[in-house]
Amino acid sequence: MHKEASHEKENFHIFYDCRAHHRIDGVWQQDRTRQEYPPATSEQQKQTEATAGVGGVGEKAPEASANQSEEPKTETPAEGTTSNAQAQGQVGDDVMWYYQDGVITYKGTGDMDYMKLITGEYRDPAEGEMTKEEITRAIFEGGHGGMPIQEIKSAVIEEGITSIIDFAFNGFTNLTSVTIPGSVTEIRPFAFSNCTSLTSVTIPDSVTKIWDNAFSGCTSLTSITIPDGVTKIDTRTFQDCTSLASVTIPDSVTEIAPGAFGNCTSLTSVTIPDSITEIWGGFNDCTNLTSITIPDSVTYIYPPAFIGCTSLDEPTKAKITSIQPNAQF
Repeated sequence: MHKEASHEKENFHIFYDCRAHHRIDGVWQQDRTRQEYPPATSEQQKQTEATAGVGGVGEKAPEASANQSEEPKTETPAEGTTSNAQAQGQVGDDVMWYYQDGVITYKGTGDMDYMKLITGEYRDPAEGEMTKEEITRAIFEGGHGGMPIQEIKSAVIEEGITSIIDFAFNGFTNLTSVTIPGSVTEIRPFAFSNCTSLTSVTIPDSVTKIWDNAFSGCTSLTSITIPDGVTKIDTRTFQDCTSLASVTIPDSVTEIAPGAFGNCTSLTSVTIPDSITEIWGGFNDCTNLTSITIPDSVTYIYPPAFIGCTSLDEPTKAKITSIQPNAQF
């Protein structure tokens, strides 16, 4: 069950899962001023100033030269920059982000950096762990330094970036589309959690690791195909995806963790691949799940693995109880 913390003055919301990787016992304390990013005027095009956003790190554009024309330049922007960005910042050693008219674009090479994303600066290891207040502020800001994240409708991650970091798009409730390139190999915890308007996402075959809660609470997500190469569907990866009606699990998967598809109430059937030998959970409270194809390779089922699956047909129940006589439904 997710808790929703609303910041009424700014009329936008951030969602926080009480089972998050970073557990916070405190309360929401931040009272930040909402920043607006209106389209640049012709005067601003002469001397663009990019306002701080993700991680709180903004960069000011170079001063306009004396002989610069009033007409907007048509030449290609320098590599690693985006022309007329309303906001921009850094989210890794070699990764930059740019925001313009509802679209956030990530450019660069290598990994996004978690600490850079949520604090706005690289943290000296000598400073120790983040405090509860720092983590609270980071999650309140959605990892985007106070930028009005509810205005973001599309995310484009360009080729060269290798990971999507923790909480990267957490609570982007108006995000409807995301582009993930073939260079990405992992999607980390809570990366897309509570993106309630996201209806579909294509995960490239390059991805071999999808961490816990990566898509939890994506209530509009209707189908998902796990790439062939992923070996584990982690804890609560797709929990509370209440519109998820179709899921394809490849033979590369050897483990489905507890709660992986918990409370996916639109899921009606599932096929477990032959690569699975034990079922420890994953489908609790899937109230409309009627059939599960369980291969002969499965030799153990944890008794509460299918608890709350109240619509299972008799052949499915018989198969489960033949493996686990104490199975709970």
